[in-house]
Amino acid sequence: MIFVTDPYFGNCFAKFRYIHISLYADRRKTVMDIQPLMQEFRQRREVNVNQDFYCLHSDLCKTLANEKRQRILGALRDKELTVSQLVEAVGMSQANTSQHLSILRSKGVVTSRREGAHIYYAIGNPKIIQAFDLITEVMQENLAAQNRNAGALGE
Repeated sequence: MIFVTDPYFGNCFAKFRYIHISLYADRRKTVMDIQPLMQEFRQRREVNVNQDFYCLHSDLCKTLANEKRQRILGALRDKELTVSQLVEAVGMSQANTSQHLSILRSKGVVTSRREGAHIYYAIGNPKIIQAFDLITEVMQENLAAQNRNAGALGE
């Protein structure tokens, strides 16, 4: 039996995936005999890549799905801010704000830079704000449709 491992294609928790490719004890097997097994390995690997992508995607969405983190992103929308400025802008305690900033920074949603005694935070990728805006548009359209439907039922 041959064990093929590829650490790159692990799950979100960076565990290794082991794909077993069985070979018969018959030593007369050729490369041509192994090719169907290798094709199966490649197909499983593609599935693992898709699963890993969706796992990472879900992880990022979970990070953004917190109301307090959304308030932080809204405050950082157009400018860099220090923790003190963010505390004032979002109305949370400094400890709570710092905790959420740490999570956002670990996921690459925000970046930080030190200037003297202050640490400035900014949006890591402007596409995060674009995604934020798209979700807002979808919500507004859904609410408008619900209002239209409620109005039609009331008539």
